[in-house]
Amino acid sequence: MSTTTSLFIFATLLLLLSKTPALSPSAATYYFIGAVLRQCHIGFDRIFRPSPVALLLWINLLGLEEWYDWGTLAIVFSCWCCISSLMWIHSLIKRLQDNACVRKTVNACAMGHCLITLYQATGEQQYHDILMSKIAYLRKDALRFGDHVLQHTVSANNDFPEQCWCDTLFMAAFLMLRVGVMEHDEELIDDALNQYYWHIKYLQNPSSGLWYHGYDNIAGDHMSGIYWGRANAWAAFTMSQVGGILPQCYLYPKYIDVAGSLNEQLAALKVYQTENGLWRTVVDDPESYEEISASAGIAAAMLTRGNPLHSKYINKAIKGLLANVSEDGKVMNSPDGDREAGYPAYYGEGRREGGSIAFRIRRDPSRRSYHSGRDYRMAE
Repeated sequence: MSTTTSLFIFATLLLLLSKTPALSPSAATYYFIGAVLRQCHIGFDRIFRPSPVALLLWINLLGLEEWYDWGTLAIVFSCWCCISSLMWIHSLIKRLQDNACVRKTVNACAMGHCLITLYQATGEQQYHDILMSKIAYLRKDALRFGDHVLQHTVSANNDFPEQCWCDTLFMAAFLMLRVGVMEHDEELIDDALNQYYWHIKYLQNPSSGLWYHGYDNIAGDHMSGIYWGRANAWAAFTMSQVGGILPQCYLYPKYIDVAGSLNEQLAALKVYQTENGLWRTVVDDPESYEEISASAGIAAAMLTRGNPLHSKYINKAIKGLLANVSEDGKVMNSPDGDREAGYPAYYGEGRREGGSIAFRIRRDPSRRSYHSGRDYRMAE
């Protein structure tokens, strides 16, 4: 039986029923329209038009008193306006979400770490697609200078020409390494290690072992010249992860630079740990405040590195970190900015509450201290 014949029979039955109290003519009309849409496989986009015009028409319709009897025509037209308006609002929200996901900056690539976890946990392709779009941006479109060094970007503008920042190690290099290992992409792994290599050359002071926040390749200087706490935490934490993530890391020549840089940095940082077990927002400035996110990252790097000589510094850091976590789990005393400024005072300003923490703490009375090589429950 053809679709036309089926619809004709259905319309006849509806017409007969509409002559009885069981079904009103208007209800019969709605049933028939619905049947036509289903049987003819007509897509919503061929009937409804996602447009703000539909919303305006609907508002105008609601304001017309002569339509208040809500006859058949008024109801059908109102439904069309309502559905078209909702489709437009949905498309607008989706467009805004898509734009947020594909915003092309080095900073915006940081969410890639969450996407890896979501993809591995759920297997949903959408997470993998967004993740790989960020990797494609870093590979093909991100601004670079020198020996393919990524320029740090926070907007679509060329805000910091030929500048590399410690931030990029976490936002991009570490992400590229994780994805390269996950996808068995040696080219991407080499690119990630190249970022580590050149950021070490540009940002680590070979004399002190500490890291500057940024380097201006055009001016040939480190701008503020500050050993920012969080920058050192980014460098230390991301370098500490390489050996555990990269299979047979010792086969990669640039890994030797990463491991050596980390050892020198941690050896320097332990000297600047305060009596409270923390590190300051400007590492070598005794007047700057103790900063929790920096302390968490540095302590996590020491824990991951597994040097038994760092045990006492880790234990001391745990006490300091716990003292700055409120009863409701809020992390206190984290900075509210990371902009590379041209003057030291910037880094001493702007404490706030609720910052992120890399060193996750789980209260477990069975583990009170850190010992190299043992299962450690308080810090992960």
